[in-house]
Amino acid sequence: MKNQTWRLKMRIILHGTFAALTSSIMLGLLLHTENADACSFSMQYAAKIEPNDATISNLDRVEIAKLFIDAKNSAARNGAVVVYGFIEADRPSARAIANMRVDSAIAYLRQLGVSDARLNRDVEQLKGEATVPSSERDRLLIEFLPGENPCG
Repeated sequence: MKNQTWRLKMRIILHGTFAALTSSIMLGLLLHTENADACSFSMQYAAKIEPNDATISNLDRVEIAKLFIDAKNSAARNGAVVVYGFIEADRPSARAIANMRVDSAIAYLRQLGVSDARLNRDVEQLKGEATVPSSERDRLLIEFLPGENPCG
């Protein structure tokens, strides 16, 4: 008797679960519109650079190479590559140091086979009152963007 009661209860639970899942799927299909879909994609590498260093390290080169290989096998294989240099604005020669860092990364990306047509650069000097903490102001960011819509 206990076994039959348990089976009956499980059957009711399973039917209820099936009905709830079916209802959820149908509601989702009814509410789905193409205009509501959003898609974003990029591949990034961020390097923390010592305050007075003007070039990328060997470790950075290895990580950039890994990112480059991953990007070659993705929607970013033909897209733009942006190299951002960030530096503390109050430092003497800040813009020159940031530009040398970006130049170093771009030179390495060229060695890896990234064409000049894909390469872009941006240097930003961050002031003391900036929302970025001082520990994050000396850095380099490399971003591979998709060449075509990654959502299809």
